[in-house]
This record gives sequence, C-alpha cells and structure tokens, in this order.
Amino acid sequence: MAASKVECDESSSGNTGVAAMDPSVSENETLKGRATAIQEQLHNTHRQIMFLDQQIRDLKRLYERAVKNNNYPFRYSIRMKMSIATGIKMMYYHYGSTKLAELEHITTQMEEARSTASDSSDGDSV
Repeated sequence: MAASKVECDESSSGNTGVAAMDPSVSENETLKGRATAIQEQLHNTHRQIMFLDQQIRDLKRLYERAVKNNNYPFRYSIRMKMSIATGIKMMYYHYGSTKLAELEHITTQMEEARSTASDSSDGDSV
C-alpha cells in the first residue's frame, strides 16, 4: 500500500529518485505551516471565549438588576441573550478542543519525522 503512494508521488512530480527524498522535507514544512495556522486559530478562539465571558458577566449584572426591579419582560430578553452567548461559548470550547487535539497530532507527526530523520542520518555516518 505504501509503495503505491510513493509511486504516485514519483509519477506526479516527474522526478523519479529525487521525489523519494523530497516528501519528508516538504511534508515537515507543511506540518509546520499547519501547526502555525492552528496555533493562530487557537489564539483567536481564546480571544472570542474571553470576549463572550465578559459579555455573559455583563448580562448577568443586567439580569440581577432586572430581578431586583421586577422587570419581567427585560429578564426574559436578557436570559435569552445569556443562553445564546453561553451556547456560542460552548461551541468555541468544542472547536478549541478539536483544534488542540489536531495540533497535538501534528506535533507528534513532526517529532516522529525528526526522530526518523536523525535515525537515518546516524545510520549514514556509521
């Protein structure tokens, strides 16, 4: 199965022999690029979660004021907004945990590629 993948890589590049060496380097660069993109996505997700936390705190203050003043229609409106903001926050948490798992997987792949490269370079010097 792996041999057919290598054959496809070689035939698509047009450089037989050279293509067998290049995929590990370009694959490592691709993994680094994906890891960087995921880290940026995680940073943006964190910012959104912090913003939603602040928004929920503000809405809770408004809700408590509405309870104190017996303002029933306003209480309902605020509860709906709090519910929506909390749901969106949970979606961001789920998205962030998914991206974190993906980043861990990519990091593991990069470490395996490094160890494989160091093993092959050690074997060449012997």
